[in-house]
Amino acid sequence: MTDQTTTDALRGPWEAVLSYCGMVYKTLDEALAALSSTDAVDIAVVRGTALPEDGYLPEDKVRPGDIAHHDDMVYIDGEGDPGRSAAVRWVQAQAMAAGLNMASTESAASALDAQHLGNVEANRG
Repeated sequence: MTDQTTTDALRGPWEAVLSYCGMVYKTLDEALAALSSTDAVDIAVVRGTALPEDGYLPEDKVRPGDIAHHDDMVYIDGEGDPGRSAAVRWVQAQAMAAGLNMASTESAASALDAQHLGNVEANRG
């Protein structure tokens, strides 16, 4: 993998997005106030063409690579399992976006390439 490939793959800014039927909520609290505990939301980590427009997710024009992670049908209450709840998945998506934004700096991308090359060499030996 080249430095340019890594840089392009990580380029941000990345954003965690929580939506219900295409409508984007700015916070989990906003979604919780509007939805029932048995509703399911989508949670994604996106950039560029996948970023919300006017409070809604874009349709049909998202470039490949602009969605790093997508959880479909995450139930607000986790269907009885708190570890699968929207609150937990939302915090995890926010952390993923923050990590991608940190990794998108050029020095971090170069470090990732060096680590990858080191792992490849170690696996050959």
